Amino acid sequence: MKRLDQRLLDTLESVLRLGKFDRAAELVRLSRPMAGMVLARLRRMFDDELLVRTANGMIELTGRALQLPAPVRALLERIGEIFSASTGFEPAFCDDTFAVAASDYAMAVLAPPLAARMGELAPRASLAFVPLPARLERRALEADGLDLAIGAAVPRAQRIESQRLLDERFCCVVRKHHPRVRRKLGAKQYAAEAHLVYGARGRAPDAAAADPGSRRRVGMRVPSFLLVPEIVARTDLVATLPERFARLHAGRLGLEVLPAPVKLGGFSVWQAWHVRRAGDAAHQWLRGLVCDVAGEL
Repeated sequence: MKRLDQRLLDTLESVLRLGKFDRAAELVRLSRPMAGMVLARLRRMFDDELLVRTANGMIELTGRALQLPAPVRALLERIGEIFSASTGFEPAFCDDTFAVAASDYAMAVLAPPLAARMGELAPRASLAFVPLPARLERRALEADGLDLAIGAAVPRAQRIESQRLLDERFCCVVRKHHPRVRRKLGAKQYAAEAHLVYGARGRAPDAAAADPGSRRRVGMRVPSFLLVPEIVARTDLVATLPERFARLHAGRLGLEVLPAPVKLGGFSVWQAWHVRRAGDAAHQWLRGLVCDVAGEL
């Protein structure tokens, strides 16, 4: 089922009522970049342009959009009734601090857009990230201090609920203008080039090292993949990284992101929480926000 959150519904209702997206975005307090993202998302969800420019330069609602005002108003009214009858939770007035244990990957990829979205929707709330241990015990989520765990290795146990946020794959990165690697990296060249690997020796430093068919010449080893983009940008080393993380830094550092020439396993990122928090309105909102942000990456 396609998901419509409160912000999307409010924006859609304002667009349908006013027939002007800029004015509708102002009413629901969307920044210009976020407004463009919301409009694009609405168009994808309804598979329709919703607003079109006519030959004389005027903006008009499409035929599909003209069918939506009544059902959208009815849905918003029903949502309002549900919230007023239950908790009355409103993100704009939430001043909670949410404690999240997250992997390095989750913090690098999810934390920046999550912080930006929270700043817009819940400016009084705050996030407190802590490292996700290699083996997070269930009792850590039972404690009052931790709201969520986000990573590839989250607890799977009784009274722990979880949700898959995204699936990730690996890619190769080199600096632009690499003397030997252009826009394609073959298996033989992959094996011949010096590689930058990460992690502790003997513990499958990265995905490529865990694959027996991907023998590589190690030119440098570092403890964390977070160090890799800056080093690759200044050397002729080849590295294998999670693709979303690699693309975050590619433009800024001048990196080429290339398909891996050998078959590498990917991984999934999950969020997990204790069942006693499942019905808490603020926690439900937080989980929904994390899921929305992950879905847009």
